[in-house]
Amino acid sequence: MKTQLTFSAIGAIAVVTGAVLMADPIPTNTWTSFYDNATTYNGQLVPVGSVIEAFDPDNVNCGKFIVGSVVDSAGVYGFMPVYGDDPNSNLIDEGASLGQAISFKINSRAATVVSGDNTWTDQTQKQVRLSASGTVGIAAVTFPTDTIGAPGWTIRCVVRVQNTGDGLDFYRVTASSSRIVPWTITPQPNLVYANPGDSVNIYFDVALPIFPGVDDTADIVTFYVASQIDTSQKVGSTVLIVNSVTDVKDENGNLIPKAFALYQNYPNPFNPTTTISFALASRSDVSIQIFDVLGRTVESIDLGPRSAGTHEIEYDASRLSSGVYYYRVATSFGYETRKMVLLK
Repeated sequence: MKTQLTFSAIGAIAVVTGAVLMADPIPTNTWTSFYDNATTYNGQLVPVGSVIEAFDPDNVNCGKFIVGSVVDSAGVYGFMPVYGDDPNSNLIDEGASLGQAISFKINSRAATVVSGDNTWTDQTQKQVRLSASGTVGIAAVTFPTDTIGAPGWTIRCVVRVQNTGDGLDFYRVTASSSRIVPWTITPQPNLVYANPGDSVNIYFDVALPIFPGVDDTADIVTFYVASQIDTSQKVGSTVLIVNSVTDVKDENGNLIPKAFALYQNYPNPFNPTTTISFALASRSDVSIQIFDVLGRTVESIDLGPRSAGTHEIEYDASRLSSGVYYYRVATSFGYETRKMVLLK
């Protein structure tokens, strides 16, 4: 008897987050490809995102396929390579041998072979129709709490749910704005998987308007997390997001400005250093340009990304001659320019 090695599931199931699934099969140069176009789960075409796995009689996982990864259609799987045992490998049991019956699971539930030949024969293609069933259930663990932010912020709302069914399940979140002109809401793009009894997080992001109108200060966001096996199984609620028109404190207790602002340098006049300060309502790339009175650029400074809040930069003008100069601070929200005087 060869030893079965366990490997972490990576790569082949790139869309899977949340659940820890069985190890990926070990590819070999022998295989049988199984496929079908009308496989079912709970009497319905197996939904996109479902995980189909194949096992040899020693319970070695020798094939795995995610419905929708090739053809975005329910009920369709394959071509799923089910690998055979490598005769040149004496220590590892990679998979099936000639004539062995292959068993299958759909979403971790044992599947019945409805039709087709499920025996392993090297380098062939076989249509095998499968059917499986399981209970589907979802329960809310925690919902996001009402949140206050500032213009330009993106608020991440996290919903934690538990799989109360008896098979692997996977979820999507939907969320909608209550505004007449909706705020931008971006659900988590990938499916989130959960084994029976496990709890997982799934999120949606709410972008607060950078330039809110007088009544554009709050949004009641309605959200649902639904099983993608049975979309009638879902949990949901609402969350209040406030877009504050006054300064808001960040996690460190510092005041976050409500808009981009450039302040007068100090001291002014100066010799040879001065402080340039500016405020950001949210994270932005920042650059500073220094101009002479003829509009020629005498220095450019790339400050890179800067977080929301007030920033101070000490500028050294040692290499410049006395005179009037202008400094411009450019951000993602625009730019502002002010005058400064260098006296040596």
